[in-house]
Amino acid sequence: VYRVPLHGDNFGPAEHVDVGSQPKHLALALNSPQFALIAIESGVVLLNGSKIVATVNLGFVVTACTISPDGTEAIVGGQDGKLHIYSITGDTLTEQTVLEKHRGAISAIKYSPDVSMFASADLNREAVVWNCVSREVTWT
Repeated sequence: VYRVPLHGDNFGPAEHVDVGSQPKHLALALNSPQFALIAIESGVVLLNGSKIVATVNLGFVVTACTISPDGTEAIVGGQDGKLHIYSITGDTLTEQTVLEKHRGAISAIKYSPDVSMFASADLNREAVVWNCVSREVTWT
């Protein structure tokens, strides 16, 4: 992974970060863009700037991920179509719940701008919108 700082209309020098595996997906915490979540096949890597904070083996094949704008929650999608929701504290991910609705591997996950909902999609071209508080489906 390369981190390239932006300075107005110019780019700074690229910094290489070896995450130990082929990255599959990357998400930034929008309110703290130095904080990034990178999906690798066996789990996720948490970055703070160009420093690896944690590498977490999740025990399933990871296909997509996202991180909340404040960096306190991660949603990780798997090859099995499940969504795993984790709280993030420092370098620790704690699983909160697992959501099941998809019939194919998760291909995309994204929070709504107000973080009241998130959407997930799978390789069967099915999309689901979830309520962030109740964790219930609001639209399929």
